[in-house]
Amino acid sequence: MTTQESNEALAELGFAITSNIPAGFVDGDWPCVSYEVTITFKGKEVIRTTYRMGLGFVDIKKARPDSFAQRWSDEDQEMIYTWERKPYAKFQDKQRQANIAAKLARRQNVTPALAEVLHCLLMDGEAFFNAQSFEDWASDFGYDSDSRKAEEIYRKCDATGRKLAQLPREVLEQVRQLTADL
Repeated sequence: MTTQESNEALAELGFAITSNIPAGFVDGDWPCVSYEVTITFKGKEVIRTTYRMGLGFVDIKKARPDSFAQRWSDEDQEMIYTWERKPYAKFQDKQRQANIAAKLARRQNVTPALAEVLHCLLMDGEAFFNAQSFEDWASDFGYDSDSRKAEEIYRKCDATGRKLAQLPREVLEQVRQLTADL
């Protein structure tokens, strides 16, 4: 099933997604485009969370850095030209790269897909759905079980699962089936 087909089936079930204007964000060494998304089911909020997408979702070839109307800075233009020639280049200024991608996401109307967001949330919520202890979860994902940061991540994943578990069981199963191949 394609993402579009999954999105349509989820919409038929009563799901919807809204997102804010994207922002450039750097998570560790990963430049990305960040959104605040809200998932609703039959008009009722299920979860509001941050969702980050890689830079591959924007089309760098549509940046047109030499166009006056685009209003790119000289530094942005230089990065865009390099990025066009070397799509897999690793830039030192990751925040600038993320900001350029966010600007392109706005112009190209790139938004998170409902099915993909739900799939990621279900994956994050597995700690809750599998009734994993922090120690088991940390071991499965390669985290130090003595790390406060790892425990904070675990708690966020567990909270995500708890929010999704408030959906009717049969609906949650349908969501799993509709997003399984993504």
